[in-house]
Amino acid sequence: MIPLAFTIIVAMLPASKRPLGLAGFAITATFAPAIGPTIGGWLTDNYGWPTIFYVNLVPGAVMLGALIHGLPRAPMQLNLLRRGDWLGIALMAVGLAALQTVLDEGTVLDWFGSPFIVRLSLLAGVM
Repeated sequence: MIPLAFTIIVAMLPASKRPLGLAGFAITATFAPAIGPTIGGWLTDNYGWPTIFYVNLVPGAVMLGALIHGLPRAPMQLNLLRRGDWLGIALMAVGLAALQTVLDEGTVLDWFGSPFIVRLSLLAGVM
């Protein structure tokens, strides 16, 4: 999402407005993780945990309206999917899955004392 946001800012804004767009993105990108847990904790304590799922409805609706209004209409270019590095994506998926399994199951299976963990570690490294 972050590279896509930067691409939209650089591609859609004129050069004179880019610093403002990048500053606005930076403020939201740093403010949200800092204040989100505080608001979520307060909502959970005062109104119950299901309310944390509703907190994004209004900002999400506003953002959707802004995107519909601000982005140019262009037809989808599904033919670009053919140019994707599908082998690289598959190898990355296998490697990350192997690494995640190593990190999750390593403590249970005695880390490198287990042949399974050793094989998965090698697989993750090669992928």
